[in-house]
Formats: sequence, structure tokens, C-alpha cells
Amino acid sequence: MEISRRHLMIASGATGALVVGGGALVATGTSSRFLENLLRRSLPGITFSDTAISEYVSDYLAFIEDDTRSNIQLIMRITRLVGFGGLEVMFDRVDRLAIWRRMFITRFVASSDIAFEKFENVEYFGLTLDCGRNPWAEFD
Repeated sequence: MEISRRHLMIASGATGALVVGGGALVATGTSSRFLENLLRRSLPGITFSDTAISEYVSDYLAFIEDDTRSNIQLIMRITRLVGFGGLEVMFDRVDRLAIWRRMFITRFVASSDIAFEKFENVEYFGLTLDCGRNPWAEFD
């Protein structure tokens, strides 16, 4: 198979534009904005107070370990390339990603008043850690 110089130049130019464009998109995004968007997309039809999501994401990023933070950066970069639709496909096919997303969303639900069937102007009341404060527990 022969590749002409013209096709090679077009392909290399397109690849270079994709790399530069993708790098610019990744450089302008932050983990906080990505996680806020992920949470909003994962809980459609629910409205949040002005600070609920940003406070949760801030607490979550302070709570997680460095390797999880690195994985979030990787997921964010992949999302910049394939979009949230492509990310949904990845969540369906990769169990570790699906588990992480469920844990991220469940922590928010356990730390907010969504569980009390309040779906408008949802408030966040502090990160509920594993074996930590449980708003539904009743102790005698």
C-alpha cells in the first residue's frame, strides 16, 4: 500500500491539531469543574443549592488519596476527547470506573438531603466518611 506525500501531510497536520487542541482543552479544565459536571449529569432533574456541589467536590478532593486524584485527572482528559457520551460507555464497560462513580455519587447522597426525598434546592451538610457520621442512624 502506497501513501502519497499529500495524504501523509494531511494526516500529520490533523494529528498535530488534535494533540494541540486536546492539550488546550485539558489545560483549561479542572478536576473540580469535571466532578461538578459529572454529579449534575448523574443526578438529572435535581436542583442544588448554590454551594452544595462545589462544597462537596472541595471536601471530596481534600479527602481522596493522590492515586484517586490522578485517576480523576486521567478520566477528565479522556472525557475531553470522547465527551460525556463516550464516558458513559466507559462506565458501562469498565467495572472499576462504574464502582468509582457509584461511590462518588453515593457519598454525595449520604452527605445531603436527597435521601429525605428532597429533590429541589438540595443542601450538602458535610462529607459523610466510611464508618463516619450517618444521618439515618439512631443510637439508643
